[in-house]
Amino acid sequence: MILRLILSILLPFMALGLQWILWPWIAPFVRFFFIPPQLSWTLDNPANLHSVGMFLVMGYLFSETQDRLRLAQRNSETALAKTSSVLMSVTSYARH
Repeated sequence: MILRLILSILLPFMALGLQWILWPWIAPFVRFFFIPPQLSWTLDNPANLHSVGMFLVMGYLFSETQDRLRLAQRNSETALAKTSSVLMSVTSYARH
């Protein structure tokens, strides 16, 4: 009887000690298995598909706009370089 009492008191503390030792390996699984995902791609309501589609379309449009801006900047930099080289050649020709 006393052995069962000691075992019933020691068993939770032994489990606590084991969990304390193994916690760095257990912690990622606790979050994965026991905490429900928030702000994820799960669709609880089919009407949310509209929001996901809008998010994807807006992402595509932003990336396309950034690509066009980068291309326009590159074109303006090359045009500026050509203009500067022509200006330098004209000014050096005018000095001689």
